[in-house]
Amino acid sequence: MKRYITLTACLLGWAFFGHGQNVHWGITGGFASANLSTKQDNTTETTTNSGFYAGGFAYFEVNSGFGVHSELLFAGIEDANAILAPILAEFKLSDQLSLSTGPQFNFSLEEIPDGFTGLSFGAASGIGFDISYDLRLKARYAYQFSNSFTGDDDIKVRTHFWTIGLGYRFL
Repeated sequence: MKRYITLTACLLGWAFFGHGQNVHWGITGGFASANLSTKQDNTTETTTNSGFYAGGFAYFEVNSGFGVHSELLFAGIEDANAILAPILAEFKLSDQLSLSTGPQFNFSLEEIPDGFTGLSFGAASGIGFDISYDLRLKARYAYQFSNSFTGDDDIKVRTHFWTIGLGYRFL
């Protein structure tokens, strides 16, 4: 777990404190939906809750068709709060349309009961549409690979996220 936290801190530090002429910064926010899936004894229960997300992003343009997009987001969904930290490879399909994919780390801000972990890891993929140079519409799905349940029983607990929102680029 310390390895995940250290890796995430390094990558976010690189993303948010990097310097260069091809780095773009901004804010983002919108609708968030969380699907909590619990599987035990071949029975799966799913609960869906909705809320919002807000935060900042950094985009490192490698060339005109590819870049690295990282975000640090606060998500408030029903009675639960979390930090979402995706680090995505972004591929431009045209001047306005792009696809992105990469890892996402989720950190729960709630009190964690025994037998559970507050850190989860998954993959995120999405699509973005640049309305103008400064304003972007985006949608993303994040699938959690890691099991949030750490107890001895054979129980799988995962949270998957849908986000739809707008981003505004300052630089």
